[in-house]
Amino acid sequence: MGKQIVIHWSKEKEFTNILNKDDNYVERIFLELRKLANEVLATEKVDDKIRHGQLAKKINRHLRSFFGEERVERGLARNNQKLFATFEELKGELDSEQRRKIFDLLEQVNVFDAKLKVLGARGGKIEKEIAKMIKNPQDASWKDIESSINEALETSQSLESAIKELLKEWKIIRILKSRIPAVQHSHNIALLKEGNKFILFDSRVLDEILEIEKRPHSFKVSEEEKEYWNNISKEAGNYHVNRGQGLLGSSQPVNDPITLKFMFEGLLGYAEVEDHNPKTKYLGALEIARIVAKKGWGPYFFELIFSYASTKHKPVIIDRRSVTPAAIKVWEYFDEQRRHIIKYPAALRKYPELVGYSKQEVMEKFGSGSLGSTFDAEGYPVDMSLGKLRQYRLDAYNRDAKDYGIGKKAYEEGVEKIKNSRQQEGTYLKKEITNQVIGENASLDKAYYYDGLIDELKVLIKRSKAYQGWSMTISEAGEAYFLSFAPGKGRNA
Repeated sequence: MGKQIVIHWSKEKEFTNILNKDDNYVERIFLELRKLANEVLATEKVDDKIRHGQLAKKINRHLRSFFGEERVERGLARNNQKLFATFEELKGELDSEQRRKIFDLLEQVNVFDAKLKVLGARGGKIEKEIAKMIKNPQDASWKDIESSINEALETSQSLESAIKELLKEWKIIRILKSRIPAVQHSHNIALLKEGNKFILFDSRVLDEILEIEKRPHSFKVSEEEKEYWNNISKEAGNYHVNRGQGLLGSSQPVNDPITLKFMFEGLLGYAEVEDHNPKTKYLGALEIARIVAKKGWGPYFFELIFSYASTKHKPVIIDRRSVTPAAIKVWEYFDEQRRHIIKYPAALRKYPELVGYSKQEVMEKFGSGSLGSTFDAEGYPVDMSLGKLRQYRLDAYNRDAKDYGIGKKAYEEGVEKIKNSRQQEGTYLKKEITNQVIGENASLDKAYYYDGLIDELKVLIKRSKAYQGWSMTISEAGEAYFLSFAPGKGRNA
């Protein structure tokens, strides 16, 4: 992908209006060219060759009146640049066929526009032929003028057709709801990656905090600001973070007003992502163990994590233990409405390379049959070869037997049980007896791959480097925000 170009979402309608204006402009050009052609035909019938030079001047003035240099040079060309910029911003939401079609039409508009300029602009082909008639009406040919005008007519028709087709296809392009918050705040958002934690935040809030920190002790604080900080201080102790590791870890209150201010105003999303799956289990997917986002930011935050995983050639799965209603809703949305987000295991045979497999590896590890739409509770495709499935279960059982020590009789019983084992439903699908393959619980038993925000991800992570000294504040605010949604806290993400 090229450099990410961010344009405010509300301008999409404006660009459609520009296309409509271009369409109307080209229609007028065509009509005026037809009038010009008729003038040339009428002048050809005039016997007086001296008058031909005078009439040619009149025709040239007509040409300049509707084909002004400024209109041609700054009209369609300027609008085409905007269209290309918008296409660059939105092409990640289109499938390959749509991208190709839109790009080809934009290129056609550029080509026909450039040709029309060569023909009709000041010093262009039509004007050069007219100039010959003005200079030497005795020897110049009206047929040459007529031919150049007819060429311009054909070009304007081709340009109009390309614009109309582009208008038709442009309606396909929509800035998704998941992109609106990001585009509105494009210059301020940053993404801190701290170990396995991802914290999406508004850098303006940190900038405000930094300004506060720079104030001299003598700085006079307004009564309104005093009240604000007093209210924030009252929240101290109501939010907690986990400090320490393992048995030594403990939940401690957040007493720092600055951390609380950042949590309330600057935090946009917090996630913890685990990388513990072997390649054959959920195709080696990264697992989102914890995630929470401010209202409206959820889908975009998920897409950033998907894009990060894609740089590792991995898909993404949701927490296999529990998931919030808000996350279920987003997962359903990705499954049912975002067809350009690739869903595994169903896509494995078509797109193995994206998740680090070769076609040969897929055959060797999962067999040649159908792989189904979901993963089972062990992380294997539900419809994979039962023989392959039992072999993986036996391999895992042998590893456990070696690590933990299992008696001979118990081991043999375990092996026999595996030999007679059947396939399972997925972690979430098994909670209901259903043949569901899309949406609801089925969406939770799939892995998702999306690489449409890789460039944006890099920009956001790079932007967070300026706040490296505040990483602990940012991280603790994120964790405290996540923990505030724990059962019994009375909040919903």
